[in-house]
Parts: sequence; C-alpha cells; structure tokens
Amino acid sequence: MLDTVKPVAKRYEYERMTGEQLSAALAQLGITMREFGKLTGSKPERVKAWLDGDDNIPQSAALAAVLLTLPGAL
Repeated sequence: MLDTVKPVAKRYEYERMTGEQLSAALAQLGITMREFGKLTGSKPERVKAWLDGDDNIPQSAALAAVLLTLPGAL
C-alpha cells in the first residue's frame, strides 16, 4: 500500500497520505496507532483523526510510516 504514496513532485504540491494508506502501513508494520503516536511524538487522538480522515496526515508522519518499513527500522 505504501508504494501508492507519491513523493513531492513540485514544490509544496503533493498527494497526501490517506487514512486508509496509513492504516495499511500500520498493519504492515504490525503496530498500533498508539505505538505509531509514540514513535512520531503524536497524541493517540491525533493519529485516530488521521486514520478517520478527520485531519490531514502531515508529510512528516507519512515519511515516518514509509521509513519504518525499511528493514531493521523497528
């Protein structure tokens, strides 16, 4: 699922990671939203809002999700 997230193509113009993509990333990583929040310094309520689509997922959190999938990252 993470391979569908496109990198920044133009300055400040990019496709944001969706809640569904973040959910798939967390499932792939085998971690909970609370664990992802701890890894990214985000409150569980904020991560839940991202997953539910109530708030935009910051590029930094999307990047963290992608980087965590690298071998040995966890």
